[in-house]
Amino acid sequence: MLLAVTEDDDGRESLEQVKGLLYPLRDQLERTIQNSPCEKNLNRKLREINTRHGRMSRQATLKKMAELQTSIDAWEGKDIAQCCNEFVLEGDLMKLGPTSKRQTDRHVFLFDGLIVLCKSNNRRSSVTGQ
Repeated sequence: MLLAVTEDDDGRESLEQVKGLLYPLRDQLERTIQNSPCEKNLNRKLREINTRHGRMSRQATLKKMAELQTSIDAWEGKDIAQCCNEFVLEGDLMKLGPTSKRQTDRHVFLFDGLIVLCKSNNRRSSVTGQ
């Protein structure tokens, strides 16, 4: 839920890191539940929590996909949400030309079914899809 309302990139990145750190705790809880006399009730509660988290996480992902797509000039093709289910990572990288050693800055968005490379558009404050 926090990811859906966090507008700051650093804040979202921190929350994603925390989310990754919580997965081992979840796994440990699942192992503990298996050895508990209350296993049936605890499993039901854990499923409820996972279902609720999945809905919120999917909503945040869809929102991020829509925001990204609208920020890219001249987007062609299917909507990102039609070919991807999960946002994985974003960051800056340097792209080398095919024949020259000239480097160009790119911002990359990695999804489970798509990678989007963007370059700055100096004429406007958006990015252009590559």
